[in-house]
Amino acid sequence: MNLKLISVVAVLLFAAALVSASFEITKLNMTIEPNKDGSAHVKEIYELTISSSESINYYENALRMTPHNDVGAWRKALGLENFAHHMDTGVAQISGTTIQPILAPNTCGKTDVVCRTTIAMEYDAKAYQNGTASKGIFEVQKIGPRTRGYTFNPAVLGFPKNEREDITIPDGTSITITVPENAIIKRLKPKPPEMGNPDLPLTKVQQVVWNGPYLLSQMEFYYETEDSMDTEVAEFFTEVKTDLTNFAYSQEGAAAFLILLIIGVSVYALKTRKTE
Repeated sequence: MNLKLISVVAVLLFAAALVSASFEITKLNMTIEPNKDGSAHVKEIYELTISSSESINYYENALRMTPHNDVGAWRKALGLENFAHHMDTGVAQISGTTIQPILAPNTCGKTDVVCRTTIAMEYDAKAYQNGTASKGIFEVQKIGPRTRGYTFNPAVLGFPKNEREDITIPDGTSITITVPENAIIKRLKPKPPEMGNPDLPLTKVQQVVWNGPYLLSQMEFYYETEDSMDTEVAEFFTEVKTDLTNFAYSQEGAAAFLILLIIGVSVYALKTRKTE
């Protein structure tokens, strides 16, 4: 049996296993971790149940055979249409997707009827950039020498929307937005029921969690951060260093260096002539 025939047989066996494989998403936890520049790191943690020992064997094969950066390949392998980026890429560009499947050894065994496992999908979402069609996940505004405001764009969320663009969080799904330790949340709508009805602004709140089923009606999320004086000074000198480096390697910088060189040579020549 040649190598090509072996490969064909392996693919057919894998496909046959898929027919009998049984997977179900029981939970999805989505966490959005904003960065200082308005981009964000997004984690989607899927909890799955796998029914039957045949499906467990199939899943173990999938761990070895499926690329860990290809969402489409995993969606096809698992037969789950809802295994996808829950981020509208038409609103915010994403990059750097990684998929980390975990076969929990304490809950999966060859004789188990039901197995629970977790798949972690992570990726980065870009911020709003002036002059581009992409609105991004956060828009950042500098509203003071050391203060920045961050406005979340709910249109990025890839969940069902009604005619008013309100977002429906499905049952078994949660959305979490984290904020820096020094953040002040000034707009929050709707407030998660678990929070009660706290007065704004909110301080010392590191994250806000909405649990489904829940309707994010006319969602607003805005917070501000203030840099320390040390951070401002450090960023100032970093910007100066960057500007000087960019200028030095530009055409203008080369021309300025040439002029300074000519002036230096001329001054040296004049001093030399005077001493003679």
